[in-house]
Amino acid sequence: MMATINIGKDYYQFKIPVYLIQGEQDILTPMETTKVYFHKIQEPKKQMILVPNAAHGFNQAVLNA
Repeated sequence: MMATINIGKDYYQFKIPVYLIQGEQDILTPMETTKVYFHKIQEPKKQMILVPNAAHGFNQAVLNA
């Protein structure tokens, strides 16, 4: 998917609500990267949801605990 889709370059305008859900301890997608993308999104409604004590995957959350 990464070879054909560049979300950070090509996808900022939406005609539907956008919800970004991210684990608070995610090490694969840093919160700084998510925030930059979130602020560029143009849509009728957007919301960023941060999940406490969660990571990108279960194993990463356990290793970082």
